[in-house]
Amino acid sequence: MGGIAVSDRLQRTGIFSIYLPRGIYPAMQDETHEHRSVSHRIGRLKPLIVFALVLLIVGGIGFIVVRQLKIDAAKIVEDTLPGLVYAGQINAELSENFARTLSVINSDSPEERELYLKRIDEGSKRVRDSLEAYRPTIFEEEERQIFDRLISARDKYRDVRRRAFDLVNEGKRTEALKLFESEVLPAYTFQKEAGEALFDYNVRQSVERGRHIETVCRTTQWLVAAICVAIFVGGFFTPFFAIRLPPDNWK
Repeated sequence: MGGIAVSDRLQRTGIFSIYLPRGIYPAMQDETHEHRSVSHRIGRLKPLIVFALVLLIVGGIGFIVVRQLKIDAAKIVEDTLPGLVYAGQINAELSENFARTLSVINSDSPEERELYLKRIDEGSKRVRDSLEAYRPTIFEEEERQIFDRLISARDKYRDVRRRAFDLVNEGKRTEALKLFESEVLPAYTFQKEAGEALFDYNVRQSVERGRHIETVCRTTQWLVAAICVAIFVGGFFTPFFAIRLPPDNWK
C-alpha cells in the first residue's frame, strides 16, 4: 500500500514522466491490480476450501465407522449367534442323553431299554450334526481349543458309556452301576464342562462385540457433535475474518 501511494504521488508530481518512459507506469499499476485481485479471490475461497475439507473429514469418519460396524455385525451374524445356537443345542442334548443313559442302566424292561437306546442314538446324531454345523463358525484359536477339548471328552464319554451298556445287556447291572459311578459320571462331568465352556465363550464373545459396537457408536456420536459445533462456530466467525474492505484504488 505504501509503495503504491508513493508511486501515485510521484506520478502527480510528474517525476515518473521524467524517469519512466510513457506507458510503463500504467502497465505496472495494472499488473499490481491483477495480482491483488487474484489474492482477493483466493482469500474469498479459503472458507469454501476449509468447509470442503471438513465435509471430507466427516465423510471419511462416517465411512470408516460404518465399515467397522459392518465388520462387527458380520462377526455376530456369522460367528457369535450360530455359535450360541449350536452350543446351546449341544449342551441340551448332552444333558438329555445322560438322563437316558441312567434310565437304560436302571430299567428292568428290555423293551424300555431299547426305546431309551434308540433315543440316545437320535440324540447323539443331533449332537454330531450340531458339532459339524458349529465347526465352520470357529475363527479364534481359543475357541478351537475348547471345541477340540469337547470332541475329545465326548469320545471318552461315549466309549465308557458303551462299556456300561454292554454290562447291562449281559445282565450285570451291579457292575454297570459301579462303572457308572466310577467312570461314566466323571467322563460326563468333564464333557459337560467342555460344552459349557464352549457356550460361555460364545456368550463372552457376544458381550464383547456388542460393547465394541456400542463404544464405536458412542464415540462417533460425540465426534460428530464436536465437528458440528466446530462447523457452527467456524461459520459464525468466518465472516469476521473473510470480509475485507476493498482498497481505495479498487473503487
